[in-house]
Formats: sequence, structure tokens, C-alpha cells
Amino acid sequence: MPRRPLWIIALALAPWAVGCRAFNDSSGLKPPPALGPRGVDQSVAAEVVGKLNANALKVTSLKAKPEVSLSGKRLGGAVHGLLAVQTPRDFRLQLEAMGGRSVADLGSNRDGFWFWTQDKESMQYPVGRYDADGNPPPGVPLTYQPDFFAEALGLREIPAAAVARMKVERIDPTTIKLIQSLKSPGGESFSKVLIVDEATKQVRERQIRGPDGGLMASAKVTGTQSIRLPAVEGEVTSDTATLPRKLTLMMLQGGEKLTLLVDLREITLNDTLPEGLFVEPDKRAEGYTRVDLGADRPAVAAASGPRTRTTRPAPAVRLGDPVGVDDELPKLPEGVVGPREPTAPRSLSPSSAVRAASFDGSR
Repeated sequence: MPRRPLWIIALALAPWAVGCRAFNDSSGLKPPPALGPRGVDQSVAAEVVGKLNANALKVTSLKAKPEVSLSGKRLGGAVHGLLAVQTPRDFRLQLEAMGGRSVADLGSNRDGFWFWTQDKESMQYPVGRYDADGNPPPGVPLTYQPDFFAEALGLREIPAAAVARMKVERIDPTTIKLIQSLKSPGGESFSKVLIVDEATKQVRERQIRGPDGGLMASAKVTGTQSIRLPAVEGEVTSDTATLPRKLTLMMLQGGEKLTLLVDLREITLNDTLPEGLFVEPDKRAEGYTRVDLGADRPAVAAASGPRTRTTRPAPAVRLGDPVGVDDELPKLPEGVVGPREPTAPRSLSPSSAVRAASFDGSR
């Protein structure tokens, strides 16, 4: 049996010692009753969700150049990238290491999603198609779906109907959590959790938990930044949208943990983004096999770009090989980067099928 530190034993014995003294004290004095945590009103869920949705509705598109520190079994080091989000379902995150080597390409459009990471072992990458209701194929891990990244940025609305079913609990005197119980298309139970500062109603952390309550993914917000919205029809506005300044994203898949420290930089809002930006890249020219996780389901009628499909079974997809940078992850630089004039993005490696130039519409 491990020895307990003396301070733990002292703390454990302290209440008992006080109780014995009070019991034997002829004065009859007794310790005051312990105060339980202050209750929380269910209406706070509507207040939090209303604030989140109002902010999300201000943003129709986002473009940024994040600096990212990766930590995982097969990925580690500092990378940079391009991030683009456009309502309702368009998403793109491209990451490359120093020297222009592509490390990851995650994305989605109105038809489906893809999750490519550098993996010289399996040389495969999963893709999936949404059904008519926007659901991914059954059995697809939530960590493969880019929706969580967009939610972490606060750019996905929470359905109003979900508020009444949210469970509200107190964590400590200043923090509450909102729990939304859901089911995947395959019928598996899971939950989405919002950790919220009660005073400001700001989200500190988002979590996805599995049917056993175990943590599958999380997104912790380290500070926020206010980005001014662009002028509309020449009318300058003072209105702003609130976005995370830095994010710590953690994903668990197949017993492996991947952590991304994301520093959001050079953010521009509500630009018109080219549709070609959100077309699934073709990695077959690089020797990778495209694996359709929903090959047995009918395709969605409207397509945003060319698609090729296989009928191969879903593999055990890994997160990729090491990117070959220093083992010790550098600290992300401090400071807040406000909105800037749009500039030409840094290009990705020539081997990428959809390059960074797609930010300005070229292919």
C-alpha cells in the first residue's frame, strides 16, 4: 500500500478532530454545517446558447493562417497551415512542416468529408459522404469529422430545440457545464459538453464524450479575441465577432492521443471564398489509397466537385508518421493578432492536389 503524504493524512484527520472536540466541549458549540454548491437555474442554458448562436450568425466565412504545435505518437513538432470555414458545412485545414512537406489535410463540404494525414505505413486515408439529412456514415469516429473543429471555433449553431433537453450542472462556484445527450447515425450514444464561465457565459472548453462517459475529444479556449466585421455595401460597422485566441485540441482515437496547440493568426471574416477550395484533394498521385467509409450508401444528389469512389473496407487509419522536426515542441508566440488586409497565403507543397493558391481561386 503506497504511503500517503503527511499533509493528506492531516487533512483527512482534521474534520474528525474538530468533531470530537465539539462533541466533548462542555460549551455545546458545534461546527457550522457545510455549505453545498450553489444551485444553477436551467434558464442559463438558453442564455449561453443564445449568446453562442448570435455570435456564430455573424460569421459566414473565416480565413486564417494558424501556427500549430503537434504532439502525438506519430506526429510531433511545429507546423503552419491554412484554415478556412464557410457556412453551412465547408471546412478546410491544411498543415505542413518546415520545408513545405504536407502533413495533414482535413476538410468537408456539403457532400462529405476527408481526413488525410501523412502515413507511410498504411498509405490510406478515409473519406465519408453525408446522407440527405447531413449525417455521416454509421460507425465513423467523431474525431474524423471536421465539424468538431468548426464547433471549437464557435462557428456552428446549436439547435434551439436542444436547449430544453440540456442538463445543467455546477462544477465549482464560477463554472457550470451544459450536457447535450445525442446518438450517432449508427445508434451509439455520446454527449457534447460545454464548460462555461457562469459570469461571462463564455465557453472555456468543449468536449465529446463516449457512451461510457469517457473523453473522446476536447477543445480548450485560452483567451478570446474580438474581430471587427467587414463593411457591408460600403457601410463600416463597429460590430465584432468573438473568436478563440488560442485553442488546445485533443483527440483520442484507437488508443492514440493527438494534441494540437493552435494559435489563430491573420483572421479575415466574411470574404467570398472560392468553391474550389473545398473540393476533396486527390492523394492517389502520391501513392495513397482513398477509402470510402460509406461506399454502400447512395450519393448525395448535389455534388460540389469531382468524386472517385472505391469499395474497399474501412481500414484502421493511423494519424501519420513523425514530421521530422525537433522533439521538444516550441512554445507558441504570445500576442494577439487582429484582422489584417487579405494577403496571398503561403503555398503548400507542389505535390498537394489542392494548393494554397485555391484561396484566391486558382488550382
